[in-house]
Amino acid sequence: MILLTCLISIFRIITTKATREITILFHQKLNGAWTTFTEYPNSELETLYARYRAQRFKHKQLGEEVKKAFIESVKHRYSDWMFRIRNPIFQKYEAKEDRYKNGPSFIPTPFWKEMVDKWMEGDWGVSINEIHGINFSHSL
Repeated sequence: MILLTCLISIFRIITTKATREITILFHQKLNGAWTTFTEYPNSELETLYARYRAQRFKHKQLGEEVKKAFIESVKHRYSDWMFRIRNPIFQKYEAKEDRYKNGPSFIPTPFWKEMVDKWMEGDWGVSINEIHGINFSHSL
């Protein structure tokens, strides 16, 4: 219930239109191989926020409240952004080298390769059933 209340508060401040703009701004300038929000440096978050504020969205709330909602919005969407970057390429290409060669145009190649390495090391895109070895394709 607390999470839902927090999300409702964020969406009142950061509108759907603002969310789309934040996503565009994020994708325009991804300067590192940060595959999780916890890896995303505060300096990059500050830069992203400054670029967002430069878009001149109108807010009724005070600056600190807007900034807090902005950060929560980015935190909430970060894994989805990474999924949408990773998934089309990982579904189309199995081999690491093919994934390296076919990265998104907006991510510099060295960062993309590092991201691919991180994703291939972990359980990214693996279902909980695959992790536990459960196979539903055979009848019981």
